[in-house]
This record gives sequence, C-alpha cells and structure tokens, in this order.
Amino acid sequence: MSVVKELEQYVVSIPDFPKPGIIFRDVTSILQDPDGLKLSIHELMHLLENTEFDVIAGTESRGFLFGMPLAYNKRKGFVPIRKKGGAPCIAVAVADNPAGPYTDAIGAPLVDNGSWDNIDPTVYIDDDGQAYLYWGNPK
Repeated sequence: MSVVKELEQYVVSIPDFPKPGIIFRDVTSILQDPDGLKLSIHELMHLLENTEFDVIAGTESRGFLFGMPLAYNKRKGFVPIRKKGGAPCIAVAVADNPAGPYTDAIGAPLVDNGSWDNIDPTVYIDDDGQAYLYWGNPK
C-alpha cells in the first residue's frame, strides 16, 4: 500500500463543510494517532532526503504542525508564515502566496530586497502539509 493511501486512512472527511459540495479533510486525526503522526513526518523527511536547504517555512496552522517537526529533525530553523489577517507576531513572514512578497504581520516589509538570498533555498510547508522547495523570493 502506498504511503498516501495509508495516510488517507487517518484523515476524517466531513461532507458539506464549510458549505454544501465541499468535503473538508480533517488531518487532526493524523496528529492524534502516534502511528499516523510518525508515518506523516517520516514520509515528509523521506521526501527531503538529499535536499540541501537552510530553513523550513510553514503556513498556519497545519503548516506549523507539520513544519516544526521537520525543522527539528533536520536541525533547521523554522519560519512561521501567518495568513493575511492572522494574529500578529514578531519576525513572522506574511504573504498571499509562497512566492511573496513577505511582510510582517502589520504590513511592513519583512526583509530588504535581495536579503532572502542568505536562506536560499527554502522548504515551504503549506496549509495541507504539502512540502515545496523554493529558490529565491521572486517579485
């Protein structure tokens, strides 16, 4: 059985939430089960094998939950990315999409142009726990 199929067994599907026709996939059941949590983090770690990067960034809230253990296990820093309108926090990158531009929680530029080069490439964990590897911070 593929790892994806195995992980799907842990995910709870809630039909018609938040509105009719939408199926909400609740991943908290993966986090609640020790085997599911271990399998999910192990598979993400496997996907990052032989990949060089400096930092892991994750979007709230699921990106925080899956990104933090990856950063810890890979001995990398973690950058929490708040969604627009989220709670403010010092040194948190906020962007409408992974390519940026990034600002702090109140809209001020987070870094000067070009200063992202010192953390290039970056692993990005989105709200669904999907990992992406990005180079640079294109305009």
